[in-house]
Amino acid sequence: MTFSLLPYQVRWVQDGSRLKVIEKSRRIGASWAEAYDAVMHTADSSGNAYYQSYNQEMTRGFIDDCAGWARSLQVGADAVGEAILRDGNRDVKAFRIGIASGKEIVAMTSAPRAFRSKGRPGDLAIVDEAAFVDDLQEVIKSALAFLVWGGRAHILSTHNGEGNPFAVLCRDIREGVQPGSLHRVTFADALRDGLYGRICEIKGDEWTRQGEAVWEAEIRAEYGRHAAEELDVEPAAGSGAWLTWDDIRAIEHPDAGNPDLFSNGSCYVGIDVARRRDLWVAA
Repeated sequence: MTFSLLPYQVRWVQDGSRLKVIEKSRRIGASWAEAYDAVMHTADSSGNAYYQSYNQEMTRGFIDDCAGWARSLQVGADAVGEAILRDGNRDVKAFRIGIASGKEIVAMTSAPRAFRSKGRPGDLAIVDEAAFVDDLQEVIKSALAFLVWGGRAHILSTHNGEGNPFAVLCRDIREGVQPGSLHRVTFADALRDGLYGRICEIKGDEWTRQGEAVWEAEIRAEYGRHAAEELDVEPAAGSGAWLTWDDIRAIEHPDAGNPDLFSNGSCYVGIDVARRRDLWVAA
């Protein structure tokens, strides 16, 4: 069964901007539309496509979606295969599919330096669920490097706090600090464009306005207080982390926290004050 793209998906794939970013609700099919875009990009010999996300399940799912689109569009493609890419001192498992044009689509988990050796003229960098990948600032820098030689960068994500680098990137584009195209699709936007009708079509159910209202209410109830960020594309205040635990631990003195070494001198305590929930204690 083949399905056409919904209007918000069409707007996304038809945007030919060198850098385009989408801040979106969960589970609206943005990655599926991006798989279509990647297949079309490689099929017309524009360049290779390199995809990153935060876990292996998503990367394999993206490649499977690309294979499905290649079949639907009758674009010649190899069977899905595996490859090993180098990220600094570690190997990164990747999935790949070759297109008849001679180009390929490669998907891997977030590996900041793996993008560094890519980016030939016309290549495409894709970062999916960007707000949740490791070392996003480095990944974004590597993806933007694709633009130097005429390539493109696509960055997709739900939000993960207003301090997250993804939220900062969205603000920078919105305010004109960073050149690029910004798309915003809330759960309500997706419903207006036919998301629930598409779900009914896939499941073989009959669409009704009342059924859609009930389904939306159930989804919102499931997300509870997280619905504003997860569905309404409003990054949560105070969420996200500027410093990772690895960064913090790397500068920690080996004697830190040893009470036997305390000599009654001055002490300094850094506190992340929880204003709304989660009690905190400085002892």
